Amino acid sequence: MKKTEEGKYRYIFSIAEFPIKIFSDINAVSKIMNDRKHKSFLSKSKPLFRLMVSKVKNKNMRLKPDKELFNLADIKYDKGYILYQNSYFNGKIDFSSKIARLELKDENKIGESIDIFLKILYSNILLNNNGIVMHSSNLIINKKGYCFFGGSGSGKTTISTSAINKSTILSDDVTIIRKIRGKYRIFGSCFWGNLGFRIDPTNSSAELRSMYNIIKHKSNILRTINKKYSMLRLLTTASFLPADKRTYKKVLERLDDITDNFPVYELYFKKDCSFWSKIR
Repeated sequence: MKKTEEGKYRYIFSIAEFPIKIFSDINAVSKIMNDRKHKSFLSKSKPLFRLMVSKVKNKNMRLKPDKELFNLADIKYDKGYILYQNSYFNGKIDFSSKIARLELKDENKIGESIDIFLKILYSNILLNNNGIVMHSSNLIINKKGYCFFGGSGSGKTTISTSAINKSTILSDDVTIIRKIRGKYRIFGSCFWGNLGFRIDPTNSSAELRSMYNIIKHKSNILRTINKKYSMLRLLTTASFLPADKRTYKKVLERLDDITDNFPVYELYFKKDCSFWSKIR
């Protein structure tokens, strides 16, 4: 931590081997970067992007809080910028200058605002750097990475919970996938669902082995699904991106490459954990 022209506090934060330098004058940001969720991702690597965090200057922009802190539909692509605004913060990503700006409006929502914007930032950065961020759970067993995806209530947290004693859980909510040196890997992150209160995040990674579209069922059944169906199912998991043709094309290109390299299965599973014998 050093004093700089850009801010009193600065940290290099890295997920999926993509370091960003975070600048801020806000003491609460410093505390967040050193808490149990984020400290594992502090790095000394040379940063490839910058994030400036500040309080919003125009008090008239401090809107009455919405019921929802985050709405995917509010992410916009406009003239080379990624823009996001809600009642708690304004966010802007400029890829030409490799600078992102986060303006905080609510001091009581600083932690949530930073994590949401980091998801948006990494989702868009990695999509341009051989990666993708997906709404799914992922874990490591015997040094191999596995991804489990499905709609809300499909059982992502259930599967992660059943694997606590046999695996390294990277997240029960968000999967970070990136192709590095010709191989796809899954990475740990600070983005968690319900299990985030029980498990400390880890900055670990592993080569991806296989992916599973999960469905709760009275029996354990595993079947391979074809490429077209795999891409359709995976497309629903791509998160925190603007809904424009340019982004949609990049997502399809990334998923096309992923499904060319890895099997995607449909896993019907019982809650008694007996399904693990089916995992390949």
